[in-house]
Amino acid sequence: AVKVGDNIRANVELSSPDNKFEQFFLVKITDPSKKSKKKDQGNNYPDTSIGLPEFVLVYKDDIKGPVTWEKLEDLGVEMDHTVVMHPLVDGEGDELTHIYINMDSRVLLNYRSKLSTEDAISVAERRYISAVYFHTLFLYMITRNRKYEIVRHREAEQTDEPVDLAEYLKDLFQSYYAEFLLNFEVSELINTLDS
Repeated sequence: AVKVGDNIRANVELSSPDNKFEQFFLVKITDPSKKSKKKDQGNNYPDTSIGLPEFVLVYKDDIKGPVTWEKLEDLGVEMDHTVVMHPLVDGEGDELTHIYINMDSRVLLNYRSKLSTEDAISVAERRYISAVYFHTLFLYMITRNRKYEIVRHREAEQTDEPVDLAEYLKDLFQSYYAEFLLNFEVSELINTLDS
């Protein structure tokens, strides 16, 4: 039996002679007699209460926040200025449980250095958190659900070695992807297409 507040994951599988399509839905049971609270318009952080992985903001020093590079290193997670995020995957279920977002990454620090007001910096940080979180989540889920296997070619040995999905995503974000996400302006693209 379900009760108010429960989160349910429903899998749907459709097939045809040529293809098979699988999708999952997250359903939250709510009380229809209670009016929904208005969300804080200033908060653009992802809602992790519906079964999504939790995002954790990580800082170099504990002056800025409770989770630091050093605390993550104690858990076996390396973090420095080059690391943008670290996806934590539950080894047994292959489930993405946490996305550690580095708030002292070189990408964010360089981007913030170009901004002059506290409001602009605040917007940039929220944009960075949302972009890193959702792109990590989407890329992880698509790659895992489509059952892609990632390999890295080693030129010197002329061999291919398997790469863990979490490590691949971590490397992808370090290799200019996060910088692209911060600097990419949809409005500029639309203006380019209109001309």
